[in-house]
Amino acid sequence: MKAEKPRPAERDVTPLDSVPNLQLVPEDAVRFHEHPERKRTLRLLNRLREERKLRNPPIVAETERGEYVLLDGANRASAHRELGFSHLPVQIIDYGDPDVRLKGWHHLLVEGRALDLRTTYSELPGVTVREIPSEDLTRLLELRHVLTILVDETTDCWGLFPTSGEIRLRAWIDVLQKIIAAYEDRTRLERIKLADYSNLPDVFLSVDHQLVLVPSSSCSWFRRAP
Repeated sequence: MKAEKPRPAERDVTPLDSVPNLQLVPEDAVRFHEHPERKRTLRLLNRLREERKLRNPPIVAETERGEYVLLDGANRASAHRELGFSHLPVQIIDYGDPDVRLKGWHHLLVEGRALDLRTTYSELPGVTVREIPSEDLTRLLELRHVLTILVDETTDCWGLFPTSGEIRLRAWIDVLQKIIAAYEDRTRLERIKLADYSNLPDVFLSVDHQLVLVPSSSCSWFRRAP
């Protein structure tokens, strides 16, 4: 009687659709939506020179124009660019895919009341500003149904919506750059993350701060297993 051959051990196989889409894309096709922080860029630049490897490739989304909007990793991308490479290794995601979880970042504008941002934003072409209830913040931000949200010093919430009713990624980045330019270098700001939009940080309630909530422009790649 012949001995039965041992069966090969079963291995867990990661489905292809749950593997990050890693590609090399031209540096000049990558679009930044915010300015990198110079000190962090320099630290990353030194690390790249020492280790000769890029950890956690930046995350981008491809636009209808064939460009790549940088969603996460501005400092990594900036440091890599300074080394003179023609192409950047990136993780490409589908920005509209509901199975991709995105994490938003926000700017706390210290004493931002004097900037009168609501008036400035109301004058942006293609943008409609309207008051929204605070209980709608999470839904609008997580579903990416709003360009951005301004919380003023009285904690009233103002949503910036495209007049056309449709949010296109490249157009959204163009508007976001104008939104940030209205306060960048004009007031002190702190980049923060909020887990609960119904519970604003105490510092926000203590002085004339304002808060700019950005819907999921910074992200971590994630897909549910089938």
